[in-house]
Amino acid sequence: MSSSLPPRATAVLLALVLALLAFRLGAVPLLGPDEPRYTRVAVEMHRAGEWVTPTLQGEPWLEKTPLFYWLAGGAFSVLGETEAAAREFSRGNAWPVPRSLTPTRCASPSPCSACAAVCG
Repeated sequence: MSSSLPPRATAVLLALVLALLAFRLGAVPLLGPDEPRYTRVAVEMHRAGEWVTPTLQGEPWLEKTPLFYWLAGGAFSVLGETEAAAREFSRGNAWPVPRSLTPTRCASPSPCSACAAVCG
């Protein structure tokens, strides 16, 4: 027996989940040692316009690949240098999508289908 939701209900549910994740996204300050550090690297890349080599306090910071820093820098360009902008792309990966909410065959890969394949 299949208990999948109709497409419209699925879209409404996903929109509600995204809205709840975005609610008060920047209200909590950056936590722990890592979140402020990675945000600072993204801020430095954004301010300097140096998108190839991530830096922290002017020194090369090659601990991680630059994908997060590029995404956060783009969010800073659109939303300003805030905690919410720094967390914008991380929140999309923070919630699992059960397989019952995603189509069984996707025409193109998406973050939701990739997450469903891993978490579902």
